Amino acid sequence: MTQSVEKINELLTTLENHPQRGDLAAESEEIGQEIREVLLGHRRYKHRILFQVSSHVVTILRVRHSSRDSFTREYLS
Repeated sequence: MTQSVEKINELLTTLENHPQRGDLAAESEEIGQEIREVLLGHRRYKHRILFQVSSHVVTILRVRHSSRDSFTREYLS
């Protein structure tokens, strides 16, 4: 496994104990749902991990390089 994939997996594991971690994603308002994000990496190698929390379930919506465009409602559905 590459180092980036390992770090992403480690971060995803921490969401189990800290599901409210991260900030509201910019897309939350447009989509009308609470979508949270955490950034992993530095400078041009950042990845955005978008997720939702409901009850005791964390649903990972996307893991994507931060240089990509914002998400739309259709893309997250």
